Amino acid sequence: MAPLHTLVALSVGAAAASCYHIDTHLHALPPVYVDAINRHGGEIFGFPPPAWSINATLDWLDRTNSSLGFLSLSVPGPPIAGTGAEARDLARDINEFYGKETYTEVSNPAAKKRLGFFAALPDWRDVDGTIAEIDFLYKQQKLAHGVAVNTNYGDYLLGNPLFERIWARLDKYGALVFLHPSGLPGVQPPDVAFGVQPPIVDFPFATTRAATDIVLTGTLKRYTNVDVVLSHAGGTLPYLGDRILGFLSIPIVAQYANVTVPEIEQGLARFYHDFALSTSPGQLNGLIDFTDSSKFLWGSDWPHVSEQRIDYLKAQWYDFVSTNPRGRLVAPQVLRANGKELLARHEQKHKLIK
Repeated sequence: MAPLHTLVALSVGAAAASCYHIDTHLHALPPVYVDAINRHGGEIFGFPPPAWSINATLDWLDRTNSSLGFLSLSVPGPPIAGTGAEARDLARDINEFYGKETYTEVSNPAAKKRLGFFAALPDWRDVDGTIAEIDFLYKQQKLAHGVAVNTNYGDYLLGNPLFERIWARLDKYGALVFLHPSGLPGVQPPDVAFGVQPPIVDFPFATTRAATDIVLTGTLKRYTNVDVVLSHAGGTLPYLGDRILGFLSIPIVAQYANVTVPEIEQGLARFYHDFALSTSPGQLNGLIDFTDSSKFLWGSDWPHVSEQRIDYLKAQWYDFVSTNPRGRLVAPQVLRANGKELLARHEQKHKLIK
């Protein structure tokens, strides 16, 4: 039998094959960010930063039949520069770069029609600096479609009371949060699973912990105007969802809970899930069992994942669509419609969604 990636044209109907994707998990490496990486160690979780440019990004969209892409940083983002003025300046420089290259001073005119961005924020432990950058993004620049947020900052998960004012500010603006894994709190190389770098094993659990935390602490219940996208199909959340719900059946646990079972169900149902690195039948079936298909989005994770690997993952997804009885629920047309609805709701001055 031919390799799966050679069967894409055979395994997908014509309508699916011709559907233009919206890539919501598309990373950028602005020069100012690469300079910061090089000043602070030169690697991200053991991997050197890949080559990147706006033109290469547009070529990637063409290669993957994507009409739109939304740029964001992979981890660690501005926190690589600490929690002070340097990280604040780095976040601002990155966001101004995004704004110029996608809207105000584009070096390639196609970028204005095809690229948006999820803005960078300082380390959330710098609460005032983070709030100041959110205000800049929503009161002054008004170009970002959302903000990229790490799953934790140091050992602090996102539902920590320290971050309450940040959530309140995001809620004020009705922000879209693109949640990207940043490793497990307290677990850093070389103390990782089997010596494997965090993106391989730890990142899915980091996403799960962060998502569970903002549900169980009542953060999502308090801030109903915020939409949250979870990377990589929610990590292990679809697998563990029923287990999380069941914890309130333990009386000694329930008495300390900030939420009820219905509130947990409502919180878990609010998450959007991108398909980056998450297209196996087990992952797609688990996600279909876990949440409504209106919450599914496409994401490639380029350029931190090889083009060949992404080709395989897309072919795997298309094969599921064409052969699985529930494939219609994850069809490319469904994900495109979901992306349009979500991102149109969060547009500011930059109107990309047609």
